[in-house]
Amino acid sequence: MNWFYVDGPRRVGPLSDSEWADLVRSGKIQPGTLVWHEGLPTWTPHAQVPPPPPAEPEGGIPAQQPDSEPVHGDDDSAADAGEETPAAWTQRILTQDFKVSIRSCLARAWDLFRAHFWMLVGSTFLTTAVMMICLWFPGLDLLMQMALQGVLFAGLFNVYLRLMRGEPVVTADLLAGFDGRIFRQLILKTLVTFLLSSACFLPTVLVSMNTGLTMENMESKIATDPGSVMLFLIVFLICSMPAVLLSFIWMFATPLILDKGLTFWQAMNLSRRKVMRHPWKVSLLAIVAGIIGVVGLIFTAPLYIAATLYLYEDIFTQPPPGDEGKPPAVES
Repeated sequence: MNWFYVDGPRRVGPLSDSEWADLVRSGKIQPGTLVWHEGLPTWTPHAQVPPPPPAEPEGGIPAQQPDSEPVHGDDDSAADAGEETPAAWTQRILTQDFKVSIRSCLARAWDLFRAHFWMLVGSTFLTTAVMMICLWFPGLDLLMQMALQGVLFAGLFNVYLRLMRGEPVVTADLLAGFDGRIFRQLILKTLVTFLLSSACFLPTVLVSMNTGLTMENMESKIATDPGSVMLFLIVFLICSMPAVLLSFIWMFATPLILDKGLTFWQAMNLSRRKVMRHPWKVSLLAIVAGIIGVVGLIFTAPLYIAATLYLYEDIFTQPPPGDEGKPPAVES
């Protein structure tokens, strides 16, 4: 029997029964890993795949798959074997549309929240606490905003994605962002986001310098020079809009770096182009889930994260479409 499984943006296989058994024993194949073999109607989580029949069925290898050794490695070997590389996967995803179901994302987030309440709340609290502690110390606060924020969020997203896919989770999964393969890309993404978002507020700095308005003297300025305070607030509000827009269009960049191994610029560009396909629906989901998350702070913030990551799954976690005799596509 020939086995196939989805590894990030690539479809890996064919694998013989013995090779498959080795992968299962090594832990490479998790309960939530999407797999397929001849006889299965669609890609199926490994935990739901029935035991294979004793005799290997006759018939073919999916037509798109090469008659070669299975792919376990890098992009070059994947390209040589006919597997889908990250670049090819990116181009395919860009051509596919997607549906935004707010009800479905929230319902799945709620189910995940109920099933893994303490794991989600605990990991979210731990990550938030580390960030808040760093923000209290001069120097560390800038380091957090410019570099480490994306790394810590990547670890948190890793925990959520593994739970969503039915994979086992350990505390060390929170450190996934420190993996050398993605650490630099996460830092670059965070740094670029910080610099561009900060640039949006340059007009407020100019207004503050011209009026002598600071956080320390704002209360006294309200009484003595309300016009300057009003001007500052208006300019601040206007400048906040592009900063919020940048955060919005790049909302999937961190999970794309973590989950698909894209570079920071590939991830930011792909996130922007997919979000802008349905900006109003995506923003409505983010707003609704965000309101729910703010209501209970740390206890309901997991609902916001899970809802947006379920939308990420719907948009980006799609194996290559299959034709007759090939592994079929997963319904999102």
